[in-house]
Amino acid sequence: MSLLVEVREASGWADAHWTEEGPDGVERPLRFGSSESAQQAIEDFIAQTRLAEKLGDMMSHDPSDYRTKPTSK
Repeated sequence: MSLLVEVREASGWADAHWTEEGPDGVERPLRFGSSESAQQAIEDFIAQTRLAEKLGDMMSHDPSDYRTKPTSK
């Protein structure tokens, strides 16, 4: 089973479209092998956005607006 990160939008929950670069340089959807690793990625993202917010580079994100969801992809 793999998991993806979803973000809450006005119309409901949707894929956050997080990607990672493969060894061939091609961007691929970021999927996680465990709920712990997916949750850690969300926590890391929130921490990074809080730092960027302090620097005035980004608006803050609410952790409750992110969740994990099993996917078959």
